[in-house]
Amino acid sequence: MITLITRQEVFAKHPHITSEIAAMQRDFYDDDCFENEQDLAAYRDMFDARHMHVSKPERWYSVITLKHADISTYVEVLSEKLLKLLRKFGIRNLLMLGHYKMAFFGNRDNNHLPLQNAVKQFYKLTGSSNYNEAIKFDVDYLPLLLDIAFWIGRCDARAPEFIYFHDHDEKLAFYLCKYGALHLVEFNKKAFSLDLTAEEGWQFVRGSCKEQFSESSKIEGRKK
Repeated sequence: MITLITRQEVFAKHPHITSEIAAMQRDFYDDDCFENEQDLAAYRDMFDARHMHVSKPERWYSVITLKHADISTYVEVLSEKLLKLLRKFGIRNLLMLGHYKMAFFGNRDNNHLPLQNAVKQFYKLTGSSNYNEAIKFDVDYLPLLLDIAFWIGRCDARAPEFIYFHDHDEKLAFYLCKYGALHLVEFNKKAFSLDLTAEEGWQFVRGSCKEQFSESSKIEGRKK
């Protein structure tokens, strides 16, 4: 089941991801470059958690990726392996939301086919390509929503850079970057990342994430 919910509902019930997003918004906030009050108001609306102060849980950060260079099947394979781990840890429901309150899609003129397919799928779920709130869903829908998030992050530079998936029981959160790496945050107990094995194709990323789907550093279909 997929349910549309507001970001404020997430912030009211889930302090761990709220603390993560609030801290990020405070770090990024800079309203000194606006002369137009209307633009300034719109900018401030994006930072909807920056004034929230909730207790910070203990947390561990790690970045993981798969050895799988075929971009057409990458998210499918990633989702299959990730689902095994989520179910092992009893995770049945997830939340999806951006680090800012802004439309999940920013560049409507980008005609790159995988991104357009993601737009169509997203519209079927939300009824709007301008949707900017949050989504609650059963873990079985992860392959679909992770695929949408991957093509947004990879090709749409005007969209939220960080689209978080957060465990309803607040064990962990993660987002998928434009290079296909999963950026994990584990709350209060480091356990999930300890179960990642090289035999399953997982690799820990040390340093910066790198393009693995082509020999060029330029990402096909990415536009501002």
